[in-house]
Amino acid sequence: MRILALLLPLTFLPLMSCSNDKAGDAKSPSTPSAVAADHSSPEKAVATLIAACARGDKAAVGACFHPEAAGEFKSLLDGSVSEKDFRGLCEMFAGARVLLVEGEAVKVQLSKREETLAMKQDGEAWKVLDF
Repeated sequence: MRILALLLPLTFLPLMSCSNDKAGDAKSPSTPSAVAADHSSPEKAVATLIAACARGDKAAVGACFHPEAAGEFKSLLDGSVSEKDFRGLCEMFAGARVLLVEGEAVKVQLSKREETLAMKQDGEAWKVLDF
């Protein structure tokens, strides 16, 4: 009985050491890369785009654009975007943040400039139409 009492606390040690609650962890919900796809509003759709760029996820980035998006975005929609162009877009959105939402327009602070993204609904989902 005495040995059992000594060993019991040791059985929980591996469980405690597997905890992954570190601040800044890539899986933390507060990091942009962990934001789940949410196209329920213009602002949330832009946050989804920023997070997809942070992950370097071409399919998720493409899913953020409206089927009627401007010609330069068609390659994102069909997945044929070049690595160079995709990296350029992701660099542009690195650390981006939403500044203002006015109806179907979302003003965003990009890495080097402010930009207004025109948004349009595609069914229930908000998508980027142009910027």
